[in-house]
Amino acid sequence: MRKVLILFVALFICISAQAQFSGIGLRAGLNISTINDYIMAESKMGFHAGAIVDFDINDYFYLESGLYVSQKGCKSTVKVPEEYSNGYVTTDNFNSYYLELPILASLRIPVMENGFLLLNIGPAFSYGVGGKTQTDTTYYKEQPPGAPYNSSHTFETFNSTNGFKHFDIGAIMGVGFKWREFSFHFNYDYSFLVLNEQRTFMGSNGVIMFSLGYTFNLKDD
Repeated sequence: MRKVLILFVALFICISAQAQFSGIGLRAGLNISTINDYIMAESKMGFHAGAIVDFDINDYFYLESGLYVSQKGCKSTVKVPEEYSNGYVTTDNFNSYYLELPILASLRIPVMENGFLLLNIGPAFSYGVGGKTQTDTTYYKEQPPGAPYNSSHTFETFNSTNGFKHFDIGAIMGVGFKWREFSFHFNYDYSFLVLNEQRTFMGSNGVIMFSLGYTFNLKDD
């Protein structure tokens, strides 16, 4: 997979040397994120926001890159029956913020006057910059003297012991629609790397993204 990514980036550099810088824009929207291959994961809402740049190869094929802040993570709930340790419910809220750099090939098919169907695919490189994970535990029954009935702990999601790795690589694929300067995008962002540094927590990021965009056209007609 890394060879494919390296090949794609090298291809992007070669093609962009032939391409014409055509626009810059703003992009923001809703994230629905989870952690893949983590059986207890529940989706959570988040956001993404950033700026993009466009390079056109011809009237139909573009290259798109940019830089986003993207909120990812998931929730999980573990319920232990009262027969074991008096029973309890533990809820984890994994919250992580990434700087994300996508490099997308974009096919833009005209479907109406000033309107285009967008088909996008390419790698995305991310770096975790912050976030906290909160663990809440509630017991069904009163605990022994001195033991808390409820407990809550918060720690840094990207820590040096049991936390997530900062660097992540994935792929983005999706569709969209562009009309004049405005655009709507539906993408899926899938990570290739295991999140946990020590591999005690197996799973990778998966994010459904709904975006609205506005592009300033800088191409000379």
